[in-house]
Amino acid sequence: MDFDSVEQRLQDMTCPVCKNSAGFVIPRDPRITDGEYKAFCKGCRYSMPIHMDIENYLRNQPDVTFWVKGMRCPHCLKTGGTLDFWVQPSVRYALYFITCTSCRQTFSETSALEAYE
Repeated sequence: MDFDSVEQRLQDMTCPVCKNSAGFVIPRDPRITDGEYKAFCKGCRYSMPIHMDIENYLRNQPDVTFWVKGMRCPHCLKTGGTLDFWVQPSVRYALYFITCTSCRQTFSETSALEAYE
């Protein structure tokens, strides 16, 4: 997944600090090779981790794979999706960005799964 697509999808969320939805920017750093980036709020410069190495993440978190496959798409109401990337706006929750396997629409889901890792 490319940075522009990720930044576009992050516009749907509000910053947990300034409560603004001015959008987020991800600095392009070619030295980062593990898929772990930081997204910065355009309003207040709050940073949060963004995780784009989904293959490795799902290998280590098999429960998330089953959770995403059982997810119901809000557009077509069919079950099943693929995880594109996820962000952790605070220590209390994570936000998963998913693409429906049936209609290919994108949506996001909030989860408390990451709170205790």
